[in-house]
Amino acid sequence: MRPIRAVLLIVAALYGIVLASGLGVFDHAPGPSNAFAYEYSTTITTSTSNTTTTTTSTSTGPACLHTLGFFKNHPEAVVGGMQLDSQSLTASQALAVLRATPGSHSGVTFTSNSLLTLAQQVLAAELNIAAGANPPASVTQALQQANAGLNVTISGGVVAISGSLTKTQISSLTNTLSRFNEGRLGGGISCKS
Repeated sequence: MRPIRAVLLIVAALYGIVLASGLGVFDHAPGPSNAFAYEYSTTITTSTSNTTTTTTSTSTGPACLHTLGFFKNHPEAVVGGMQLDSQSLTASQALAVLRATPGSHSGVTFTSNSLLTLAQQVLAAELNIAAGANPPASVTQALQQANAGLNVTISGGVVAISGSLTKTQISSLTNTLSRFNEGRLGGGISCKS
């Protein structure tokens, strides 16, 4: 009886290591609760002279994190209800902000290019979080600071972005949110789609 118990303990430990390391078979089909999540399963089979045990576990892996560029080019991934300042944007308004550039910004006005970039990174981060990403505290804090420093109004379908942040604050917040959206701060994994 003791050898079987020892084998089961070793198998349980190995199973824990496999799950913690993220090893497993990745299935790239989207799950119902997170359209950008990976699902993986791990199967461990152990045998003794009298018994064969097979354990299979399937769970959702870390959420996919997508960059601003992904959301600009995949309108189906942009949902309404994202917040800029205290304004809730429709999907089409959020997409207009995401696609705006200094030379082409239909439906969006902004007082500086850097504020536009910050607003775009805020929206990308919020879309990643809505898709299941788990932001680290630094990202949550950056989102709070960015939204507190952005002034967003919507009038006649035009989203106007201004702000009270300094250039240094804008740069720092944009950098933090960009790194999160690229999968370099945790909260999910970078997915190239």
